Amino acid sequence: MNQHTLDVLEYGKVKELLVNYATSGLGKNLAQRIRPLTDVKRIEQLIAETTDLKSLLSPNVRLPLGGLHDLFPIMEKLDKGEEILPSEEIILIKETLRAGRIVKEYLQDTAEDYPNLRRFARSISTYPSIEEKIERAFDDGGAMRNSASPTLKSIRNQIQILRGRIRSKLQSVIRAKGINPYLQDTVVRERKGRPVLAVKERHADRVAGAIRDKSDSGNSLFIEPQAVLGMGDELQELMNAEKAEMVRIIREITAMIADKTEALCKTLKLLAHIDLTYAKVCLSRDYEMNPPLLNTDGVIDVNGARHPLLLALQREASKSDKLENVTEVVPIDFRLGDDFNTLIITGPNTLDELGGGTDPAEGAALGKSILEYLHERNVKTAVTTHISPLKNLGYTVPGIENASVEFDLATLQPTYKLLIGTPGSSNALAIAQRLGLPSAVIEGAETSSAKEDENVAKLINQLQSAKIIAEKNKRAAEVSKTTAFQLEQEYRLKLQKLVEQEKLLQKQFHKDAFAAVRKVKGQIARIRGAKSSSQTILTSLNEIYKDLSEQLAEFPEEEQRQEFIRQVAIGDKVRIQSLNRVGTISKMDKNTENIVVQLGMMQMTVPLEDIEMV
Repeated sequence: MNQHTLDVLEYGKVKELLVNYATSGLGKNLAQRIRPLTDVKRIEQLIAETTDLKSLLSPNVRLPLGGLHDLFPIMEKLDKGEEILPSEEIILIKETLRAGRIVKEYLQDTAEDYPNLRRFARSISTYPSIEEKIERAFDDGGAMRNSASPTLKSIRNQIQILRGRIRSKLQSVIRAKGINPYLQDTVVRERKGRPVLAVKERHADRVAGAIRDKSDSGNSLFIEPQAVLGMGDELQELMNAEKAEMVRIIREITAMIADKTEALCKTLKLLAHIDLTYAKVCLSRDYEMNPPLLNTDGVIDVNGARHPLLLALQREASKSDKLENVTEVVPIDFRLGDDFNTLIITGPNTLDELGGGTDPAEGAALGKSILEYLHERNVKTAVTTHISPLKNLGYTVPGIENASVEFDLATLQPTYKLLIGTPGSSNALAIAQRLGLPSAVIEGAETSSAKEDENVAKLINQLQSAKIIAEKNKRAAEVSKTTAFQLEQEYRLKLQKLVEQEKLLQKQFHKDAFAAVRKVKGQIARIRGAKSSSQTILTSLNEIYKDLSEQLAEFPEEEQRQEFIRQVAIGDKVRIQSLNRVGTISKMDKNTENIVVQLGMMQMTVPLEDIEMV
């Protein structure tokens, strides 16, 4: 895609929206460089990464990208042989390494279900030794710590002790009789690494020592008294040693970083990509965007599409105090490449200007020829025009379709709804009449219009009105259909739950009933076995048994048989109905529904249906 096309489409402004969501300069720079892609697999991969990250992060959770910096200029210096980096650049490197490590750990801990994000985590290289070395050497402000090396710590301790001795000696000098009148104040200072006192310029010869500096006004000279010259030399040597040790440490850290330049650059590119992906997540969430489904058939089919730049204007207006300035963006449905490859839309002049300054008919002919040329070569084309011959192509050429932007004649304003399949008219005469043009002028224009064109315009308006009504009815029908389907599904689920509940209740009731019968039979058997003399108890139990048996008989025979098979067990006393003999179950096979009954010294195999509990 050439740059002119990108400029016309305001692609740069769309990119700027994305740039503003990037967390770091690293991500912002990458966002500035992105261009449209044509590799479908690559596009699908990028969409999948954004979708995964959006699914991982809830709206109130941010990806921890703080401290990420664009280190590529620093890496370039190292590639060119830089041996000593400034401390502020070393701090930027430390913060970026830490940011990369935190992102890696975060994705490792949270992205178990997202392969794309796990791949990000695996690919981020961490450098704990460099990170720890820098942390030990520098504070966040870039000052070198005493912990940078044992040697540095020792030198600084010596400097501190020596400065204490110098300060004490200078205080003694200040207290000496006769010197105070020559001093501007009694503050001990350092100039060029030397301990000094501020002496009035006119009395400089009264204080023995070496002049190290003078004030901007020239009224004071900074003199290192004779009494501390030796200690001052010693302090200077220690400070030089401190500086040399600091340079050595910085050189060592720089070398450690330079050794990893190539790997660091790979990690930086990945972190930039992650930052850009996160920016896409934030933009898509704020603008309520959805991932597209790609195809290689050249088909474009979008529903409820809204231009991001229009949304940006709407968001900006909503932040102001003047709510009347907020205009809602009208979503449109647009399709191309399925049943037609060329769409002619009535709207702002695009092809109307062809052949400007010449015969309008020639310009219209040229526009028609261009459309036919593109259509014959199967080029996906969408144009806007008011020229009637171009609209006629939608009626006469297969694969070319008309469309219009809905126009409200009552308000003389477009509604911005795209009506595919219905051409629009220019509405010039209606607009002129509403704007107050004299009726005689309007009538003259109408008379001058060809009768055929007038009829076509009326037909177009009728078609457009019919299209609007049909679309409204279609949407209403779809809503009703959706509602009916939802109600049907809801009642189906309720009915299914009721049927399942009924089955469970029946099953439990059967189980409880058979258990009760089994219990009563057992009680009766024990009483009979004991030959109880209590006729009242026996009679009562027999009545209970009879009552339960009658209730049980109300259940289907097959269910009784299945429940009996589940309840019967080895060792139960049963009666073989065909023989009217009582025995004990010694073996059973519920699969074949046969059991073996012990009758005294004899065993018999009988079917389950021939026995009953006693």
